Parts: sequence; structure tokens; C-alpha cells
Amino acid sequence: MLNYLALLGLALAWFFVVGFAGHRILPLAARLSPGRQVAAWLTSLYSLIVSLLTALATSIVLSVMAWHSLHTVTPGRSNLWFVILVSVLPWVTLGAISALAGALLTRLEPARQAARAVGALLHQRSATSNSFEGMDIQMVATEIPLALVADTRRRPVLLISTGAQDLLNEAEMHAVLWHEYAHAIYQHNGIKRVAATAAALAPRLPLARLMPSKIDRLCESWADEFALAKVSGEDLSSAREKMHF
Repeated sequence: MLNYLALLGLALAWFFVVGFAGHRILPLAARLSPGRQVAAWLTSLYSLIVSLLTALATSIVLSVMAWHSLHTVTPGRSNLWFVILVSVLPWVTLGAISALAGALLTRLEPARQAARAVGALLHQRSATSNSFEGMDIQMVATEIPLALVADTRRRPVLLISTGAQDLLNEAEMHAVLWHEYAHAIYQHNGIKRVAATAAALAPRLPLARLMPSKIDRLCESWADEFALAKVSGEDLSSAREKMHF
């Protein structure tokens, strides 16, 4: 049982250290490329998940072991509190797991509903126009300058508004397309969803709370880095100023 208690202590220690101090350590990797910085943030987040799951699994094992130990313990005044603790521990663990599952469902459902609503809206208001580097482009009929990647289908789709098409010249449009293409091939939408989910589920953890804004900035820098290998910096900067992205 001592081994499991030690494992539980290590898992919880890692969870709290990374969760509350990780956001102060990760900026030390600022000299790395945006892609590697994103990988560092995601690795820290996944390590939190692993440590939490390890703590939960260890708690379950300890609860089962404690429950079985009741058969070898004779209740008395000398060990009354131990017997009470061991008797209650499995139910406390079960209640904690149930509360965690309920919190997950409660916090994730609004995001799922919003994603379905946005996907339906984009599907209704857009029509396939052409393609870019093998990726479909859909024109959205709105005067608002808009350029983004939609993952509502099996393959990502580049969405460009008619407002953006009227605003940008040909070179600037290519810069925007390469920028959005980078978002698509590196699956930045999925990465951002992971960060947003972490912030929604654990808003009191600084690492999780700060992840969406940090990941968003890094993904934009990552896409710019990719686009600059295809277009001039002047065209990309000009497109950024006009599109405000």
C-alpha cells in the first residue's frame, strides 16, 4: 500500500507543480520555433492529464485495498477512526469520479452545441468555388473580411468571404491562402480546441487558463512562418493590416 501512496503523492505533486507553475517555466522556451513551443505547451498539458488519471487510478486501487483490509481488522476503540475512514473512502472516491464526469459533460456540452450551430451556418451560407493546393475553397457571401479554416467536414475547407476577395489584391490573397493553408495542414483548429477545452475544464489552473491565448498567438506565428516561405513579408503584412488577423 505504501508504494501506491507514494505514487499518488508523486502524481498529485506533478499535477499541482505543472498546473500552477508551468506557465512560468514554459516562456523559457521562447527561443524555439512556434511549432516547438506549441509542442511544449501541449506536452505539459498532456502530462497534467496523465498525472490526474494516475492519481484517480491509484485512488481506486487504494480504496479497493482498504475495503478488503476491513476483513482482517477487528473494529475497536483503538482503530475506530481507521475503520470509519476505510469504510467511507470507496464511496468518497466514487463520488469524486462521478462529480468529475458530471463537470466534464456540463462544461463541454455548450461548446459542442456552439460548434454544431457554427458548422450548420457556414454550410448554409457557402458554396464550393475552387481549390488551393488540393484544398477546397468556399466563398462566403458577406461583406465582412473573413478568412478561416473550417473542420466541419472530413477534410478541412478554406473559407474566404466575398468581402475579403474585394479587399485584397492577388498577392495579398495568396499570402492569406498560404497562411490559412498552414492552419489546415498543421491542424491548428484541433490544437486550439484542446487548449480551449483545458481552460473550460480547469479555469483555476494557470497553465490551463492561459493556454488558449498563448496557443492562439503561437499558431498565428507558426502560420506566418510557413506563409513567409511562399510569399513576401510585405504582402503578408499588408494582408494582415487589411484583414485584422
